[in-house]
Amino acid sequence: MRALLAALLAPLLAAAEPEALGGGTALGLGPSHDAAVEGALLVAVGDGALTTADLADPRAPRRRGRLAGLGAARQVVLQDGIAYVAAREDGLAIVDVRDAAAPRLLARYDTLEKATGLALGGGVCFVACRFHGVELIDVREPARPRHLATALARREVQSVAYADGHLYGGMWGDRQVVVADVRDPRRPREVGSAALDGYGDGVAVRDGVLYAATGHHARAYAGEHWQQERAGEPGWGGGHGLELWDVRDPAAPRLLARHKTRAFYAGTPDMWSVEVHHGLAFLTDTFNGVEVVDVAEPARPRTVARVAAGADDPAGGLAVGPGALYVAGLRGDLRVVPTALARPQPAAAPAALAIAPEGPAEPALDGAWWVVRPGGQVRE
Repeated sequence: MRALLAALLAPLLAAAEPEALGGGTALGLGPSHDAAVEGALLVAVGDGALTTADLADPRAPRRRGRLAGLGAARQVVLQDGIAYVAAREDGLAIVDVRDAAAPRLLARYDTLEKATGLALGGGVCFVACRFHGVELIDVREPARPRHLATALARREVQSVAYADGHLYGGMWGDRQVVVADVRDPRRPREVGSAALDGYGDGVAVRDGVLYAATGHHARAYAGEHWQQERAGEPGWGGGHGLELWDVRDPAAPRLLARHKTRAFYAGTPDMWSVEVHHGLAFLTDTFNGVEVVDVAEPARPRTVARVAAGADDPAGGLAVGPGALYVAGLRGDLRVVPTALARPQPAAAPAALAIAPEGPAEPALDGAWWVVRPGGQVRE
């Protein structure tokens, strides 16, 4: 009887098991941190350079051009043939890739602090600057970026997303996503937050749902993340996963689901990100590799496929192309992973934000002193 029952259940159990997508084929770019796709163009960053590739055959990208000298490139966003690169201590680089064979540097911008993540919306580039919050930069003229304001000041922001006039910042050690109203880009204001059960980093927003990629340790763990002697305590390594929040009211995020992945702690590299396309979330998490999570029912996420990370090549960011994933290997290479699950869903172009004309810096009372704090690089 047991044998019969096992035979009947075997197909169901097999169907529930996530599909193994394999490690993919190396593209020959060297260590990569992130990638982005726009139409038939692939852009990858890493090892100090930006590389372009033609996706006429998405499963066999053809390298076109390369621009070196960008420094510690971490994230890239591609819009209208312009690539915006967050390059940590090397600030923001803006690159014209409309001629894929000859990428051309348009501007370098010295960000408030290390530029770790970025998002675009309404003519504004939002750059996560770690302990100095998010810098809002006017990029309506990409060759002439201009400081607008600072949001979420003194917050440890690693990555950001923008949707419908609101900015979402993934707070690392704070284990939060914090929301700012940026409809007036010169006067952003914090309006809400979501408490995560893991260290915050990558965020995405689509159709009123916030997707937050988390890592390291869960809230139950009270120590510093590097304290190996506390391994095994409650929450240790248990912060990895994906959280889904209803943000139709951005000021009052409401938890829909927490989807946990394999618990581990490896120190560095420690970056995790998420993209959402056609009801699938593509979650990237270093030594956990990539998980494809069905989020068609946001309250019931489930993993449907995995891309394993190599033991010596943890996964950084990724890009979703037509019929393939492009997974950035932080120590090895950009890998091409064919899968029918990869179907890019471009986000609707956000409406332009109303940017007020620049005025003189306003003095503010700081204790007994009137102080003018102009925008720009923080040097403290």
